[in-house]
Amino acid sequence: MIKLLVIADDLTGALDTGVQFARQGISTRVTMDQNPDFNDQPANLEVLVVDTQSRHLPPREAASRVEKVVASANKFGIEAFYKKTDSTLRGNIGAEMEAALEASGFNHLCFIPAFPKAGRLTREGIHYLENKPVHLTHFGLDPLNPVKTSSIVEILSFQSELAAAQVRIAELDTLGSLLRGAAGFLVFDCSSDSDLEKIGMALKNLGLLGMTAGSAGFAGVLPKMLGLPRSETPFPLPEQPLLILNGSLNKTSLEQVRHAEKEGIRTYTLSPEMLLDSTPEAVGKIQELAAELAREAALGRNVILGSFPVEKEPEALSAEHRHNRDANDICERISEGLGKIISAILREAGFRTLAVFGGDTLIGVLQALRVNGIVPLGEMSPGIVVSRFNGKNQEPTLISKAGGFGEKDAIMEIINHAKGKGQ
Repeated sequence: MIKLLVIADDLTGALDTGVQFARQGISTRVTMDQNPDFNDQPANLEVLVVDTQSRHLPPREAASRVEKVVASANKFGIEAFYKKTDSTLRGNIGAEMEAALEASGFNHLCFIPAFPKAGRLTREGIHYLENKPVHLTHFGLDPLNPVKTSSIVEILSFQSELAAAQVRIAELDTLGSLLRGAAGFLVFDCSSDSDLEKIGMALKNLGLLGMTAGSAGFAGVLPKMLGLPRSETPFPLPEQPLLILNGSLNKTSLEQVRHAEKEGIRTYTLSPEMLLDSTPEAVGKIQELAAELAREAALGRNVILGSFPVEKEPEALSAEHRHNRDANDICERISEGLGKIISAILREAGFRTLAVFGGDTLIGVLQALRVNGIVPLGEMSPGIVVSRFNGKNQEPTLISKAGGFGEKDAIMEIINHAKGKGQ
């Protein structure tokens, strides 16, 4: 029976949150079906994660998707909800949380966006990435969802009409006094995993766990607070050879590709024509690439496939190939193109593991492979998730990562896990 519904706005976020439950032995499934049939789920399923694919949508449309899912779940009888948000505050956070709160029937939504293990902290209502206000990092220049302020209350005021109150860790003992105010958001400071535990206990004692929101960080303490049965669950290591697909323009992922190249991992770069065109010439190039990668896989070699040359700045590439298209349209077409290319490669090549960087890229791949559900299995490190495709036994193991997650050597970490050298 489903005890918790998680609503995420992109797929890598859905997975890095779902795995917080799966790694504790809790039956968890991630679906891209935005109108899930709650009756048609495994009897032992305890956590369902729905990806509404709404990060890049207009606020009203994003809110509508969230409202429909939560209202349907509420009618079905699900009693606990978690609105997963981006750990760097991108997307329609306020609009989606307001929609979730109103559809759930609760009066307050408790928002804990911090993810301490990944360097995302909240102090005095300001959100930080590695001790720098997030809007002053490269996420402030995100081509699709730039973060314009690091003040969480300010972001929510731009996106929602509901009141938002800031809660410091020292004020948890008096949290109950805030519940006498108008319905709205409670925004919590958090600088450590122990803070996450303290917040969780405070919310449990006040009966406020029904409607919470945040990153994968707070999701990790929810099983204990909700009383979900937990157990240590080992997960299978990925196997070689690996096909590593980077469709993210985030500079963190691009630096990871550069580092892997220096370590000797061969990288293939897709041309804009291969991604955006369907001419016979473009199709021929894709077929040639698939044949070459099949030879690489047969030799047991790990390879990287990139959607754009790492020596170029993302802004320069998008300007060069925009052709009067907006950024959302370009990204959507590139994701679709990447999906078709990966599908063609996997038909030819014997890669045992597919690693995908970027939520939009992962959606394109799964749509091309006609996969609508994923079962998270475990986590190599914060944000790097190992999964399998739901109902698919012959597909490669899936590793996913949001573009902004991971250290410089993340690709080498993944490869070392596949070699049995991971920690």
